[in-house]
Amino acid sequence: MERRTFLKWVGVGGLASSLPVAIAACGNIAASPGPESGRRPGTSGFSNSGYTKVGTVSALDKSGRLRKKTTASSVLVIRDPNDSDTLHAVEPICTHQGCEVSWRNREQNIFCACHGSTFDPDGSVIRGPATSPLKSYPVKVEGNSILVKMS
Repeated sequence: MERRTFLKWVGVGGLASSLPVAIAACGNIAASPGPESGRRPGTSGFSNSGYTKVGTVSALDKSGRLRKKTTASSVLVIRDPNDSDTLHAVEPICTHQGCEVSWRNREQNIFCACHGSTFDPDGSVIRGPATSPLKSYPVKVEGNSILVKMS
């Protein structure tokens, strides 16, 4: 067998053997039960009616914000500066070019350091270049737990 023919067969074999791995990686991860399944209310990551525990009220009061990353998305929870009973949960990804945003406690706004976009606590645009608001999520408090519906 010629060297060139041998190398072609080795390449085809390597490609064929990696195909099942590629197919498995593209499968539906959401269909398989995740680490949250079977948890009781009050435990970290408990999911109830689509809501996921992202932290506690005491942790929010201590730091001024909560940030939780999951495999699917991330969420930023803050108190409304004008109404302490109201919480806002937004995806902390700028709608301009996808940079991460952060809560500025002193200025009481959400800021993107990449290009200077500024957002209200509810995610609406104060100043561009972003023109679309941040994605927002329903949020509720049960006891000391803060729950966000990120679906």
